[in-house]
Amino acid sequence: MQTFQVEVSDNIADKIVWLLSSFEDDIKIKKISNNIENSADHISASVKKALDEVEISKKENSKLDDAWKLVDEL
Repeated sequence: MQTFQVEVSDNIADKIVWLLSSFEDDIKIKKISNNIENSADHISASVKKALDEVEISKKENSKLDDAWKLVDEL
């Protein structure tokens, strides 16, 4: 599977998403917010949650699966 980030105008994006939705079994569409402030807040919250997961895993001697998923999102 390949990942692309494409920036297009809203009216073109709507048409692309509509076309790609025909292939829902073969693709995954994830909308990325353009709002920088919200992105920074989201990243900060994700990092904090990941660090909390690490602390919990150290205490419980468990795997870090959830923390790694958060890191992958960054």
